Amino acid sequence: MRSLIANILTALAALTSVAHSTRENAQEYEALCAAYQAATGTIDAADFNTQEANAEVPAAVKALYATTIPDAHYDNRTFGVLKTENEFTTVQNTIKNEKKAYKLAVYTRPPDSPAKQAVHTALERLYNSTKVAAGTAAEKARELQGLKESAEKFLKAAVFGHEEATEAKEENFDTRQAACSEGGSGKQASQNLAQALACVCGTASATAGICVNGGNGANYGQGSNAQAGLNAYKAIVEKCKNDGDKKSVTPELLAAAVTQVESKLGNKAFTGNTNNGRYVLGNGAAADCSGSAAISTCNDYTKAVGTGTLHKVNWVENILKATKKLKKAYTVRAELAKMQAQLKAAEAQAW
Repeated sequence: MRSLIANILTALAALTSVAHSTRENAQEYEALCAAYQAATGTIDAADFNTQEANAEVPAAVKALYATTIPDAHYDNRTFGVLKTENEFTTVQNTIKNEKKAYKLAVYTRPPDSPAKQAVHTALERLYNSTKVAAGTAAEKARELQGLKESAEKFLKAAVFGHEEATEAKEENFDTRQAACSEGGSGKQASQNLAQALACVCGTASATAGICVNGGNGANYGQGSNAQAGLNAYKAIVEKCKNDGDKKSVTPELLAAAVTQVESKLGNKAFTGNTNNGRYVLGNGAAADCSGSAAISTCNDYTKAVGTGTLHKVNWVENILKATKKLKKAYTVRAELAKMQAQLKAAEAQAW
């Protein structure tokens, strides 16, 4: 597992990988773009260790236990801890067929004796305790996979407005007035990163691009509808996408992305509402974020935030929920590793 410091350093490096611009809303765009890249990155399955999670009693423990079954019961369909015919047959085949160097048998069945019975009793106790550890390991593996899937859903909702979405759709955008001047307060599905990029970078006149050079197609000005918002997003996100591999998602990366957006929030030149532009993201040197000109190309989250903070905005909340799931995964992964170590120790103990 990567160290916390390594993850933080990676997060900081990742956030600075967004191409810089000198446009009016460049800093806000860079912050949103960094959040977009973080939220659309890859949650590495290897970090969740679910494919390698050994959640079974080691075969050696079962086989050694079976070698001590009394002769009178060895031809039974089941016996003791081997409660199904299929399991018993599998173990018997392991004893019969597994060979080591020079074709010598790995497992041998000693003749019945008091010593054999004593070993049998000890191995049964070991099997039972190992079975508990295997069950716990399987449970932790399922929990770990569930955390991964939950985090992925939260991130999809953060970017596109729906936990099953894989791309932006018109239904998760809104009119310029509702989405940008009112911060999506009337349609929570529009409180997503794709919409935020459209609000901050889409304007009535995007000849040169207010966020980044070449963002000419991001036209989402005053009176624009949801489709225009989607079109603006598609134009600007092309400038935001990674040239290479997607970023590796970590809770540190996600938290840093939210912090970067928060650091760009607020514009005292804003004359709308009564909070001096506290929750305005973008140029905002006007009374609203109508997008009628460069000075009103922004996103005012005042109504969406209410009496809270930016964390009440859906896309921010969803990223933070994903962060929480990934942080919990660190703990569960450590617990799973502990269970796996117990299973390996049980195999060594059985010999």
